[in-house]
Amino acid sequence: MDEHRPPPGKAAGWYTDPRGGTLQRWYDGERWTVATRPDPARTPEDPYADLERAPSSNYAAIAGLLLGLLSLGWNPFLAVGLAGFLASLLGRRRASAWVTEGYRPEGQRRASWGLALSTVGTVITLLLEGFVR
Repeated sequence: MDEHRPPPGKAAGWYTDPRGGTLQRWYDGERWTVATRPDPARTPEDPYADLERAPSSNYAAIAGLLLGLLSLGWNPFLAVGLAGFLASLLGRRRASAWVTEGYRPEGQRRASWGLALSTVGTVITLLLEGFVR
């Protein structure tokens, strides 16, 4: 980016970043600034934008996320972590099924976070209880 040469005949505004990439950079009328934002013309579209919302909530994904969070602090006999893991798997499966039926994948992110948190909670419990040596 050449800060000394302004774009020819350009007024202050957002322009494609001279460094390249998928950003726009603010030109203040004299020089390029450090302010950037995503370029709307280059931002990828939501692949599910044309799909309808799922007919119901993905309660398995919600339960998996909540159990995963709970397992980080309280996981007796590994039950909470394992229940969160299983509920999250069911939530991901339901979200995938909805996509094949033409609906948005409701709860897919929640289920993924539930899987991760349940796994971490279970590993923490195993380490703290001395099951893993």
